[in-house]
Amino acid sequence: MLAGAVSAVGRARARLAPVVRAGPADAADSLAGKAGGAVHADDRDGMTGRMEERLADVFEIPKNVLLDMPRLVLVGNVQLVVENHQGILEYRQQIVRLATSRGEIAVEGKGLSIARITRAEVAIEGHIQRISLSG
Repeated sequence: MLAGAVSAVGRARARLAPVVRAGPADAADSLAGKAGGAVHADDRDGMTGRMEERLADVFEIPKNVLLDMPRLVLVGNVQLVVENHQGILEYRQQIVRLATSRGEIAVEGKGLSIARITRAEVAIEGHIQRISLSG
């Protein structure tokens, strides 16, 4: 089942590839022409993202995998693992700020430390008091 879904996603991405490579403005124009309506400039930026989000829904693929969204796993108030991060913006014992494709994640607390960091994930440990997302 999973192999079939992955294969179907690959085929769908291949069909979308010319539209995605052409850019959001061209994709919006193309879709507007097929739909018979106009697409406003404000709508063009999110067009590709919405198509990929619909694909994730249709094929039941986790959105964080297909859309490069961050995934947060909180263990009590002592550990936070963030997948799909794009680097550390700030690191102190009271706050750790991470960049993601969707904005910024700020972790506030006491005695915070980075227990593990790889290209794919970062694990923050300590007494976590607050997590905020912006972007």
